Amino acid sequence: MTDTFPSDKSNILQSFSERSEKTDLVDGLRFILWTFLRWLFICLPIGLILGSATAIAFWYIYEPTFKATSWIKIDSSRDTLAFTDLAKEESKLFADTQIQLMRSPLVIGESLKVPAVAELSDIKNALDPVEWLTERVTVRSVGRSELYVIEVEGNNAGFTFAATNAIVDAYMNFHAQRDSEELQQTLELLEQERERWSKEIERLSGTVRHITSTIFGHTTPLISNGSITSTDENLDEMRLVEIETDRQILEARLRAMEKPLHFENHIAPTAASDHVTKTEALLVDQYNKLKLLQSHRNRILQISTKGELDPRVLKTQKEIDQINDEIETLLETRQQRVIQDLEQAERHRRQKEIAELKQEIHEKTEVEELFRDRKNKNNNKQEGLEERLVELEFARSELERCEQVHSRISYRATALRTEMRAQKRVSIVQRARLPKQPDDDGPVKTMIFLFATCLAVPFALAFGWEMRIQRIIETEQVSNASNVAMIGEIAALPARNRRLTETEFQRDQNVYDASVNSVCTSLNLSDQLKDVKVINVASAISSEGKSSLSSQLAVGLARVTSEPTLLIDADLRKPDLHEIFQISNEVGLVDVLEGKSTIEKTVVTDWHEHLHLLPAGRCKISPHTLLGNGSFEALLHELRGSYRYIIIDAAPVLLASESLILAKAADGTVLCAMKDRTRFAQIRLLADRLSSAGVTILGAVLTGVKASDYYHKYGGEYNYGESNYISNENFITNKT
Repeated sequence: MTDTFPSDKSNILQSFSERSEKTDLVDGLRFILWTFLRWLFICLPIGLILGSATAIAFWYIYEPTFKATSWIKIDSSRDTLAFTDLAKEESKLFADTQIQLMRSPLVIGESLKVPAVAELSDIKNALDPVEWLTERVTVRSVGRSELYVIEVEGNNAGFTFAATNAIVDAYMNFHAQRDSEELQQTLELLEQERERWSKEIERLSGTVRHITSTIFGHTTPLISNGSITSTDENLDEMRLVEIETDRQILEARLRAMEKPLHFENHIAPTAASDHVTKTEALLVDQYNKLKLLQSHRNRILQISTKGELDPRVLKTQKEIDQINDEIETLLETRQQRVIQDLEQAERHRRQKEIAELKQEIHEKTEVEELFRDRKNKNNNKQEGLEERLVELEFARSELERCEQVHSRISYRATALRTEMRAQKRVSIVQRARLPKQPDDDGPVKTMIFLFATCLAVPFALAFGWEMRIQRIIETEQVSNASNVAMIGEIAALPARNRRLTETEFQRDQNVYDASVNSVCTSLNLSDQLKDVKVINVASAISSEGKSSLSSQLAVGLARVTSEPTLLIDADLRKPDLHEIFQISNEVGLVDVLEGKSTIEKTVVTDWHEHLHLLPAGRCKISPHTLLGNGSFEALLHELRGSYRYIIIDAAPVLLASESLILAKAADGTVLCAMKDRTRFAQIRLLADRLSSAGVTILGAVLTGVKASDYYHKYGGEYNYGESNYISNENFITNKT
């Protein structure tokens, strides 16, 4: 025989996994659809009202956003006219430094001096105008190029246009002024050094002429034949000249850095005053008091008939003026502290650079002394005439060295003067233009988004709520939660209304009867339940169809088996079987257990020949005390010989602990869960409590299933049309 099953275990596991994933997907979609339909008529009106209100509110508060853009170019290296060696003097952090400088208080504060910027109401009312404007300024690079964009965003097109150009102008002026001052100071120091070396050259020239005249009797320059100095000595001499030149340049830079810096010239007064931080508690308190007093003054003006002459208005205005004076005093005090802090930071930076220059000069000096020592040692080796020749050669070397240093300094000064006229590293590519239309897409898209979001919020909350409480919506959920087998489903009892025709009502009634009969037949024909006589019906909480299930179960068993069946209303806290069957509840189970009446006098036997009823009666003591003394077990023992089935309608287990006593006394318990009401956790807790008490659970029944769902799931068009037999409902309401 051919094996039709896959032999590979991994294929089997994969098949089960795929099937499980499909089932989870279907269950998830079913849950979403069920939740949507359940909450549709609640969430939809709420969502429509909320979405409409939000969209309308946004329409009234919406302000268009404008953005003005200016383009600048920041060269990564210096452009030169003639002296290309200066292009090597660049910094990797130059561009980043310029970006931060554009958004610094030095530039932003200077831009606030422009009337078109300073007169904006938002800036006037801002606690810190510099910070307010800084938050709306964006500086970003364009791709991997040297182009940068400066953008200012705001609700006023004219303001963004004026602010962008004001920031660009303030930055360019600050950048140009600072570079010009540093270059001018360096040139002045280089000129001083060049003049000093010119005097040194004149002195050394006289020394060379004197030594030449002493040796040869005339001032003819000595032409070296190459025997006095070696190649190594020439290299040392060249290196010494280069080192000494570098040292002189570093010393010139050091002297420039050590000059006093008039820092106040670099700080815009507006920037300093606006740099007052809003985190100062006292200043914030004064502003808050000022706003409260102004609001109080306006309210008095609205209700006063004297206007500005009202004494209360004059008193409040006096307090407002006093607080304004205090705020001005605080701002002036903080202004000086800001200037001192900025000056201290600049001095700290200069001290750090001075320390680095001194260290570099010290290193150059040590190397220079080393070469001089080597040169002096070589000079001391000459004797006699050679000593004079060496002295002459040394003087010439010193002269040449001084001339080279002088030449380098002159070259440097000339290069700086020439390159001062070269193109700057920062240049404006395009100034900002007045925005003609808002930068955003307008309020329509945002309103649609807000409307859709608000419309979805109630449904999202409904989904969250349903996921949290986990209602039972499918039969499989009951068995999964309770870990017991399902006996069946019972359709919801139809009710007459305008939406149902007589034919549809009769069909739903037949579906309901068929579902009850199906459960009764399952209990009656099951081999495992053939010895079961006493069946307890238990639910987790109230209003889950427990009494309806027990009633219909008793009616169905009586009709299916045609044997004596007893229905006991053991819900002593809230009995309702007497209302269902329309019998008296004056005497019942309570009286039998208390010994006030006998079972023969209490059981209602005239309702139907196969179905007898035992109402609950009126309980005036604790049900737990009444049922827990063993009298109920004795009563069941007495009744077992008279009835084929005894159905017990007990109180909800999670609300009444005496229900466990009833369930323990019965042969088995049927769990009752109602669709769309019972929660997953509740049915699980119900099963756990019954199992912990040693109760035999026969199975579970799901009630409240829609007749249409049951109709399509189990029968379709088969035999659910017009009925030719008496329904269970008629069986209950029509006494025989």
